[in-house]
Amino acid sequence: MDKFVEENEVFEKYSIIKREQYADFLTNFLNQQAENGYVLNLNAEWGAGKTTFLKCWYNKLKANHPIVYFDAWKTDFTHDAMTALMDSFHAQLANPISGNKALFRDFYEKGMHFIKVAVPSLAVGYLKHKSGMQDDESLLQDITDTFGINVTEDSCSDALKETLKAALEQRKKVEGIHEFKTALENIADEYIKVSNKHIPIYIFIDELDRCRPNYAIEVIENVKHFFNTKNFVFVIATDTKQLQHSIKAIYGNNFDASIYLSRFFNQTVSLPQPKTNDYLNSIFPEIHLTPHNKQEYSIDK
Repeated sequence: MDKFVEENEVFEKYSIIKREQYADFLTNFLNQQAENGYVLNLNAEWGAGKTTFLKCWYNKLKANHPIVYFDAWKTDFTHDAMTALMDSFHAQLANPISGNKALFRDFYEKGMHFIKVAVPSLAVGYLKHKSGMQDDESLLQDITDTFGINVTEDSCSDALKETLKAALEQRKKVEGIHEFKTALENIADEYIKVSNKHIPIYIFIDELDRCRPNYAIEVIENVKHFFNTKNFVFVIATDTKQLQHSIKAIYGNNFDASIYLSRFFNQTVSLPQPKTNDYLNSIFPEIHLTPHNKQEYSIDK
């Protein structure tokens, strides 16, 4: 049994709903879009079978592509989507390249700047030690070098010091996004070399419908800002209407959630509904309802 997705979750098990063809269509489309990174929103109402579809698709893809399955609901309690996403990458991509520990050390070091610091002080100290983050003394020296202001002088107020610290950290975060993506690309390149699989790397994100509104938003924001990297394809399954309600719960009822989401997804597609005739024929084969015509799939531009 697969540690992350049950191996018996396959399209043949749910042949009556005939969604394998749609998965093949999406795979062909996404393989052509992945060169610069791609984020696809798979939309369907809660209970419409998004999780089953993703798991079956996962098991079909994994023979040829590196793939990560991220259950957002299981990490909702962490209050830090970036940490949960990074850990999921490590857990599901590290095994084939376990001999190259430097790759994932670099990955964590570059990503540490974006992890929330609103954690207990002991944890902050541990993270700084593991990642090589600066202590306060070296940080103050960097402020002096960067801004030309000696913050160790008595004339500098504590408020000014904190402001300059925040400004320096913000600058480092902006510069660090490129470094983080480079570290992620290096992991992908090494994985492809040793696994004989093919790009792109697929990342499935599921169960956002069940998450706290602020956590669901944080997940998609992290994906777009930090993980939208060449040769990586993210498929984020949502009930888009419900997600828009979550966004409005955070930003206000007058906030245009639809436009906001369009910034994060390259494309939104809807999971096709199972055909009623097919379902009824499976239950009452003596009726022999006329089957639907073959469905044509398309991606809206």
